[in-house]
Amino acid sequence: GEMVQKGTYAELLKSGVDFASLLKKENEEAEPSPVPESPTMRTQTSSESSVQSEQSSTALLKDAATEDQVVAYILQDWWILNWANEQDTLNIMALEKGNITEKLDLNWYLGIFSGLTVTSLLFGVTRSLLALYILVNSSQTLHNKMLKSILRAPVLFFDRNPA
Repeated sequence: GEMVQKGTYAELLKSGVDFASLLKKENEEAEPSPVPESPTMRTQTSSESSVQSEQSSTALLKDAATEDQVVAYILQDWWILNWANEQDTLNIMALEKGNITEKLDLNWYLGIFSGLTVTSLLFGVTRSLLALYILVNSSQTLHNKMLKSILRAPVLFFDRNPA
C-alpha cells in the first residue's frame, strides 16, 4: 500500500529496486487469509462451481457418448476376433496334420458380420433421429413459451425497455 519508487521502467532498473521481492510480497499479501468469506468470495466460489459443474456435465456427456459407441460396435469387433481365432486354429491344425486343407464357411461369417453392421447402423440412425426429435420438440416448446410471455407482457414493460 505504499509507493517505493517512481519513474519509468529504465529509471527503476537503474535505481536498483528489486522487483522480484516486491512481487513476492504482493503475492503473499494477496493470498486469502482464514477469515470468514466475504460476499465477493462467495460470488467467485459459486461462479467457479458452476464452471466446474458445466465441465463435469460435459465430461459425463462425452463419456456416455463413448459408451454408446462401444456398445454399438463391440459385437462386430468380437465377431471379427472370433472369426480370426477360428481361422488361426484351423491353420494350426492343418500344419500339424499335414496337407489337409479345411476352410471356414465364409458366407456364414460374412453374413453374421453384415447383420451386425446393419444392426449397428440402424441403431445409430434411430438414436440420431430420436435426439433430433427431442431437440426440435424442446426448442419449439421453449419458443412458444417465450412468445406467449412476450404477448402477455403489459405495454408498460415495452415502454421501460425499448430495446
